[in-house]
Amino acid sequence: MLAEIVLPAGTDKVKVRDISKLFADSLHPAIPEDTPRSITRLMKMPTNDENRRQWCGENMAAFPVSLTDDDMAALHAGAWKHLTPLVLPISELEWKPYLDAFEKNSPSDWRLVPLLINPSSDALILRHVAASDWNDAVRKAALHGHLTPRHPTTFLPQPQAGGEWLLDCFVTVADLAQFAARFDFGVTSPAAHSEAPPSADHGTAKTEPATISTRAKAGRPKEIDGKAQLVHRLIESMVAGKGLPPGALPGSAADLLDACKRIEKAKTGQNKVFSTTEDTFKTWVKAAGYGFKTGRPVETELGYWVRLCVETMGNITIDIFT
Repeated sequence: MLAEIVLPAGTDKVKVRDISKLFADSLHPAIPEDTPRSITRLMKMPTNDENRRQWCGENMAAFPVSLTDDDMAALHAGAWKHLTPLVLPISELEWKPYLDAFEKNSPSDWRLVPLLINPSSDALILRHVAASDWNDAVRKAALHGHLTPRHPTTFLPQPQAGGEWLLDCFVTVADLAQFAARFDFGVTSPAAHSEAPPSADHGTAKTEPATISTRAKAGRPKEIDGKAQLVHRLIESMVAGKGLPPGALPGSAADLLDACKRIEKAKTGQNKVFSTTEDTFKTWVKAAGYGFKTGRPVETELGYWVRLCVETMGNITIDIFT
């Protein structure tokens, strides 16, 4: 399965106009706007005609070109000789000392151009592109009978629906699941906790999500044991294959709590489980069998868990919260 669409509990039908967004969101989940940016590549822009002609072409306007190995060696031997050798990608915060050192010793015939990656904006762009493509796929599926749009009030099939009328129709969750399976996508809708009928507009039951529960260990409240189990699963999902020592994790509890909040918000649309204090969260981490290094985190570990959650967000499913 390539991706999974998770619908609100009790959903029995979905508006056609919402289908493309469901596919796009499952492929490229929203990333918080304050997620740190990173530098992934360094380039140089010629600032005189000689370099412009040599790097870009005789009659070409100046444009950035990649730094050569000789350029990087010169920077490490010169402007950056007192800094740790640069390894990309690097966070914007960690990049600042390198930029400051370069500007104090910058060459006169070119300037440095770092390429920034903005995870939030990039994910937004990818969602727009995916939604557009899936919108076309949904229209074609309805036209060829691979989806059965239904009248929003009579529930009768509308095989000839098109344009805005098609978008106002709905499909059943079962029909959507069959359509999604043709592309190796899954569709799930957790069972509702009450017998309340679906709403007229969205077909969703107004219920609270299931709480995390597990059998409490001796002397430990059941609630803490459940939260510890969730923290354990999230940490394992983020650090898979990194071989981090459980008793000496990098970063800080505050940073890990921030990362957990971001994951919960992205996957469930709310901050409920991790809407807690840092001290309480530390008890969950300890109960999960983890601890942090003693002392203040070194500069390279600042924001470690937030960066890691962004990198691994696509590998974490909503099932981890159930």
